[in-house]
Amino acid sequence: MFVTAEVRSYGAHLERHAHPHAQIIVPLDGVMEIEVEGRGDRLTTGVYAALDIGVTHDFHADRDRQFLIIDLDEDALRENPAVARGLPFRQRVRPMDPRASRFLRYYAAELRRGPFPDQSRQLLALSGLALLAEAPVTRSPRRHAARIVAAADWIEAEGAARRAATGRVTGIASRFALSRSHFGALFRREIGRSPKQYEVDVRLGRACDLLRGSARSVSEIAFEVGYENVSSFTRTFTRRFGCTPSQYRDGHSRNGEK
Repeated sequence: MFVTAEVRSYGAHLERHAHPHAQIIVPLDGVMEIEVEGRGDRLTTGVYAALDIGVTHDFHADRDRQFLIIDLDEDALRENPAVARGLPFRQRVRPMDPRASRFLRYYAAELRRGPFPDQSRQLLALSGLALLAEAPVTRSPRRHAARIVAAADWIEAEGAARRAATGRVTGIASRFALSRSHFGALFRREIGRSPKQYEVDVRLGRACDLLRGSARSVSEIAFEVGYENVSSFTRTFTRRFGCTPSQYRDGHSRNGEK
């Protein structure tokens, strides 16, 4: 039985893969556009993909982004039938249950810390897959889906383009002609997170880009992504990734990344 997991970075370059194993893709920040057998989907924080064995897929991220990748072979699927039945290999993409999302983010943070025993890596990966597989499947109304995706795009674009916070939820809802409560409910159903949580994801994703790709100080980066003080930024970053911004930068420097 083969089960493994790692945090990988993908960028804007279009890639095409097919694997002799099944693969689960969990975005940790940003957006991935993925096309499988002519069907296009979008992965954002809180939405994951399940790719069956041998399926060819084209994909690219909006810019350098990180994803938790879990690979498992046919034996692993056969020995874990509940996981095989519960993962959305036919639908490809599904919102993540909050419990599964929290667990997999914790797991990704642990993987980032350094060497991980193979047995523990496999056990925790299977535990995360079990949480994904047992989560109830909810079908959201599709009438406003395009509007919600456009709102997520707008939050992403605003977060990348300017220093200030991307905007209050009420203002974003009004921009897309929805009430605050209706917008919040639809956004959570379509994207898998609340608008406020998604805004935080945008800020932290931008911060990760700057920590990896610039020599700016942590305080400069905190201000750049919309935090008024470095303490608040550091607390939020550490809760999300399990390490401080400085530790995150040091870890990527040791791995040869800028």
